[in-house]
Amino acid sequence: MRLVVLGLWTLTSGCAPSDPLPTQASECTSQAAPADGKPIARLGKPSTGAFVPLVDGDRLTIVSGGQGGHHVYVEVSGYSDSATTWVYALQLTAPDGTPLSSPQALPIQTCAPGWTRTTAIRLVFDTSRDAPNGDAVVQLHARPIGTPLPDVDAGVPTGPLDQVVSVKVL
Repeated sequence: MRLVVLGLWTLTSGCAPSDPLPTQASECTSQAAPADGKPIARLGKPSTGAFVPLVDGDRLTIVSGGQGGHHVYVEVSGYSDSATTWVYALQLTAPDGTPLSSPQALPIQTCAPGWTRTTAIRLVFDTSRDAPNGDAVVQLHARPIGTPLPDVDAGVPTGPLDQVVSVKVL
């Protein structure tokens, strides 16, 4: 009996972080529509209050995961003129374009019409390399589902549904 209890304790201890990780969630917000009424997406800093845009030079804190990995969190606020599913494609790269995180494509159900704020988006660092410490670039490409995402290797698009922000990860 002691061996079974010790085995269960060993399996469950150390596998979960001491502080629970935030859960990605989306919610409708009551901001005014953009002046032109067209869809737009923008990156934000992790926040428990109002949406805070992520701008060049901002700092993102590296978080150590419960199983030895590292990640940073960002938010996305997007305006859609209809209720549909969008795909947010995100990646963290070095300034020279070398990937630092695995690319992510997140399907998001948008509000109709209105702003959808998605919080606690986790960008997980590539585990084959050390967590970066310094300059990095967050890329966001947002599209209604079924619309092709840009070929990032062909260059970084900079339309109203794309955003690239240079940050510090520490």
